[in-house]
Amino acid sequence: MFMEGKVGSILQANIVSSSLFLSLRP
Repeated sequence: MFMEGKVGSILQANIVSSSLFLSLRP
């Protein structure tokens, strides 16, 4: 369960950072 939560949070952070990157592109 702990590992699942860790992977989930990593995936969520990756999605957030990638969406921010896409929105910052000109």
